[in-house]
Amino acid sequence: MAGRTIAGPAGAPWPAAGIAGPLLYLGSHTPHRPDTGEVVASSAELPADAVRSVATGAAFVDIRADRFTAQAWQCLRNLEATLAAAGATLAHLALLRVVLRRVEDGPFLARVLAALLPAPLPAVDVMVCATPGSDPAIDIVLDGIATHGGDAPPDKVILPELAGLTQPYATLARAGGLVFTSNLPGIDAGTDEAPARASALPADLRSLVEACRPGDREIERFLVQQAAMWRNLRRLLELAGIPSRDVLYHNAWLLRSMQFLAYGSVARALGRDFDGFALSCFPVTAIPGTDSLWTGRLVARDPAGAMAKRVVGEPHALSRSYHGIVQAGPIVMTAGEVPIDLTVPRLIEGPRHLSAAARGIAAGRSDRAGPAAAQAAHVYGLLAEGLGQYGTGLGQVVHQTIYLADLADTAAVLVVALGMFGGRLPATSILPVLGATAYDGALIEIEVTAATDAA
Repeated sequence: MAGRTIAGPAGAPWPAAGIAGPLLYLGSHTPHRPDTGEVVASSAELPADAVRSVATGAAFVDIRADRFTAQAWQCLRNLEATLAAAGATLAHLALLRVVLRRVEDGPFLARVLAALLPAPLPAVDVMVCATPGSDPAIDIVLDGIATHGGDAPPDKVILPELAGLTQPYATLARAGGLVFTSNLPGIDAGTDEAPARASALPADLRSLVEACRPGDREIERFLVQQAAMWRNLRRLLELAGIPSRDVLYHNAWLLRSMQFLAYGSVARALGRDFDGFALSCFPVTAIPGTDSLWTGRLVARDPAGAMAKRVVGEPHALSRSYHGIVQAGPIVMTAGEVPIDLTVPRLIEGPRHLSAAARGIAAGRSDRAGPAAAQAAHVYGLLAEGLGQYGTGLGQVVHQTIYLADLADTAAVLVVALGMFGGRLPATSILPVLGATAYDGALIEIEVTAATDAA
């Protein structure tokens, strides 16, 4: 089953979106004007009605805020054009993923979304990094997931008990048989404060953190807020009537990479009844709207829908706390796959560490490139092998997210990707993160979504 694609602008390196089952997976949408190909630099380039709809006193006094607001408007208009090509509108967005250069732009983002999107707003995942796009003039990049082609818009739900953690966005959205949540930070939903000591947690979470034996107060704070994030996510499932076994995927952003490996201890304990889920977790430069060190979201099977969850094989060898791939009906989603030879284990540092299979998949391109290309070849090889267990493969991938520690590696990685995908990339999002895995020297992780006919 090959996933259908929605073409991007002329000359675009990949499709604007891919379709798997009832869902549309949108690749990165940047603030480029479709008529000129240039990045929008100010509100002076917007139509007059656009300026009126998103103008604020602050936004158009501060030059940086003005540029951001104009770029956010352009990103949404570009995304709207992709949705229209699939017979959908902005109302069909279930999840909007946003990459910001500055955490201070969060309020301006909310204003633009409120001006252009119908209420209630979709679930939103916001990450902050120093370089949202390869062009230093870019302040914002968007992608997302939507329903398409005449299907009903998502059911966007605000859960009052948790609304303060996600406002002004929906707590969750139900779409196409799946549930997508907004980010929930590691703070107390009742007090709106980020706990710092294990003593502030309920007894079960307190004992879990203490079992990790934090060596100092900063590490304790890190683990406590991770546990608080999981407490909020589990409460969301309870309030929404979603059994924990229906969780398919968990994404987390952490403020820095300290004690990255400790994540597995807490995740393994708190996710033990999730019955297999994929995971992507990365350090970023800031967490919007809170002093929490953590924020995370979930994708789950909607118990009211017809999609069946399927998990093949054992948990991921890097950390037994999660699985590398899960399936929900016609959709297969992976965790962020890592450039690690898990049989050793050893970081892939160059072509000499590639298996014969990985060299063949990369068509020899990695022999002429550096570590990032070699790591990409290894990762794509692992993904191809894993997808095969679900009756699908790289030819059925409708969307990929490439997490890069350095955007300067983009070109080298895309050369390998083109070889992997037979010269035609799927819809693609490239996200810059502070570190690709817990291993020093890891430059890349890749996660993909694929279509499948396998039951």
